Amino acid sequence: MKINWKRLTGFVLLFALLCFLFWFHHRRIYLLLLFAMGVSFAVSLAMLYRGFPLPDFTLVPGEEVVSLGDNTGIRFRITCKRFCMFPRITVRYSIGNIGEDKKHFLTDSYSASAGEQEYGFSVKLTYCGVYRITCEEIRVYDPFGFFAKGPEEMPTADILVLPERIWEEFPVEKESLFSREDAETDPNAGQDVSEIKELREYREGDPLTKVHWKLSTKSTELIVKEYAGLAGVCLAIACCGDYDGLRSMTDYYEMLYSLGEQFLEEEQFFELVYQSSGEERLVMMRIDNAFDFKNTIQDMYYHLNPVSASEIKEIYESENKKARLLYLSATPPEDSCEELAEYHNIRLYGQSE
Repeated sequence: MKINWKRLTGFVLLFALLCFLFWFHHRRIYLLLLFAMGVSFAVSLAMLYRGFPLPDFTLVPGEEVVSLGDNTGIRFRITCKRFCMFPRITVRYSIGNIGEDKKHFLTDSYSASAGEQEYGFSVKLTYCGVYRITCEEIRVYDPFGFFAKGPEEMPTADILVLPERIWEEFPVEKESLFSREDAETDPNAGQDVSEIKELREYREGDPLTKVHWKLSTKSTELIVKEYAGLAGVCLAIACCGDYDGLRSMTDYYEMLYSLGEQFLEEEQFFELVYQSSGEERLVMMRIDNAFDFKNTIQDMYYHLNPVSASEIKEIYESENKKARLLYLSATPPEDSCEELAEYHNIRLYGQSE
């Protein structure tokens, strides 16, 4: 419970002045004013000791997934299940990227009544990653502003900011990275490249060339064909996690995003390898479509743990993986590697033959 000492002190002084005037002049108007002030203070005390019927508070992002540099709206929703005598609600927000300790703060005031109201503000998202908007403090005042209470749990909302694509054309000869023959002879691939290994529902990012149109006409969902020859993966991107600060992190994910998007467009499927703080072993995610890619990047935003290229190589090879490793890092790996591409201070390295 919070007390507005300035308002309460002013109230007491005004009450004392009216008592003084009434004592010497005995005018009815002073008595009426004293009575009204006494009733208002009694109502505030009653609400304080009986408990405020606090509204429900929710933070609703305009969009949960946006692109880098976009503005997005945040709605603060107040829901009163019955008549609410609160003329003022003050909220203090904190807005920050989970990859950095620095936060920005915003304070605003709202009014409430029975039913549901929404109040909005917008934020500009200048770096990729996850932005977390949290209500640090909510104060709900009694009708006269003497006392204030707040909810025990503060609402929070996360906004995922995807990186931008930096290359329309990958600056490395893809023939030197991928080999259809390698993918087809991978132990995980089928014996016949034309064999349909699996039928499943369409997921965001699947190419339309893989849709089984005949079966889809008999279903309410699009059906996608998984060919056995596409089950093999001949390349893996090892995310070493070497970056410093939000600008460097954004450069890192922009390069990764551009690589992955172009590979998927040409149906060159790959594996993302990284160390998660919540996993004792390496995370090895097979990326078949844009939906898997987006979800994996989101997991990396929350859990990516910096690890050296040599550690990744040692663990990856111990799993009897045959795919060629590429290292995405700001520093060169310990072994002899050739630099394949560079974007700002982030580089892609490949094992020298």
